[in-house]
Amino acid sequence: MAHALSLVFGSTTISLSTGDNLLLDYTPRTPRAGDLEITESARIHVAAASKTALQTAIRALEDFFCLSQRRQATGTGERGYVQLVVDGDGSAWRSEVLDGRMVLDDDVMRLWGNMSAEVLLTWTRRYWWEEALSAIGLKRTGIAKTTSGVTVYNHHDSTTHENFVDIEGADIEGSLPAPLKISLEATAVLGTRRFYLSANTFHTPVNFQAIYEGEDSTAGGGTLESIEVDALSSGGNFMRVTWTTSIAHTRNAFVWPISAMQLSYAAGGWFRMLLRCANTPPANCYVRLKVKFDATTPLTTLWQGPEILLDSSRQLQDVGAVQLPPGYVTGSPTALALVLSIRHTGTSQLDVDFLQLCGPDVHRFEQQGYLLEIGDLVVDDGPNEGVYAQTPGGFTQHLYNDFPPPLMVWPGRDMRVRLLFDEGSGMVVDRSFTVFAQYRPRRLTV
Repeated sequence: MAHALSLVFGSTTISLSTGDNLLLDYTPRTPRAGDLEITESARIHVAAASKTALQTAIRALEDFFCLSQRRQATGTGERGYVQLVVDGDGSAWRSEVLDGRMVLDDDVMRLWGNMSAEVLLTWTRRYWWEEALSAIGLKRTGIAKTTSGVTVYNHHDSTTHENFVDIEGADIEGSLPAPLKISLEATAVLGTRRFYLSANTFHTPVNFQAIYEGEDSTAGGGTLESIEVDALSSGGNFMRVTWTTSIAHTRNAFVWPISAMQLSYAAGGWFRMLLRCANTPPANCYVRLKVKFDATTPLTTLWQGPEILLDSSRQLQDVGAVQLPPGYVTGSPTALALVLSIRHTGTSQLDVDFLQLCGPDVHRFEQQGYLLEIGDLVVDDGPNEGVYAQTPGGFTQHLYNDFPPPLMVWPGRDMRVRLLFDEGSGMVVDRSFTVFAQYRPRRLTV
């Protein structure tokens, strides 16, 4: 079998090497270091059954490049691809076309009478090739790897209630990282609003502790702490810190020790911090993340983040990002304390269910109204750079504000993907989704 080369735009495929078209010359270029785009060309002989059909075939090539250019200029519409099947491989590899043009041969009018023409196609494409969409096997504790979907909950407090799936690096083919497509199937009627998908790929994902329960913290500095029993909280408890007079950031409100081993896993990475409050916070309540030395008597502040005003109408809060350990370069870290301080005027309380260390890669998107019915999908479509809802019947609706970039899978690197989401003001920890994952393997050469 000879190499098969074609141009693809939506549902339209123009073969450059079969039927009436003869591929005269094409060699895919290999990118050099630093190349983000590749410019290359192919020479083809176009033949047709009539002069009208020949004119139609030539115009189709011209239209392909015009539509591909329009996509790049406007960001809307279908993408154009050059697609190659190498002799002996059988897999179709594609690369997005960014620009291009068609040039007719100088003696086109001489050949026209024979209902044929030679044309030179020149295009600029992405520096990578990508294969067909493939399912990824997912697993979590007690659930063997499967492509049939894994149920995750909106919290992680046991081996039966976990909010993550694991991906094995050995299952990721190709030589380049590739965008991840995550599909979340609703298991109940949900009024979802904010989603946080996070991935840990380079910080010992299986052993890294991402969840710190509120009831495992300690408090101090003029506050009163109490562990409250609550069936609606992760682990069945939350920590309540109460202050009877104005409180400032000079006091440690919540303190979580982080072991030296956990800090060695973190290895200086930045992690987005999500705070789940068992009840909505008081109005005009500000918090600040700090990392202090040492883990048992946190006195010296090594790092502190910006002051964050908590949203008094939401339970799930984004409280910023922290580097763990701060200023890390190399060596063996010492156990430290992660501290959440509070600034508030008057008497009040803050009920903390848990803190999740996301990341360091996080993809956030927000649903703009409406409910999800059972079986509806929320699709975080990394390969196509968008998020949408899809019904079991295949109806697609774009309901989401998307904050890129998408999550990536890396060949040879195990990763853990976590999910947290709210439903407006509330965040129900026992809600769940069934998770499916796909990707397109990427390579520099075919």
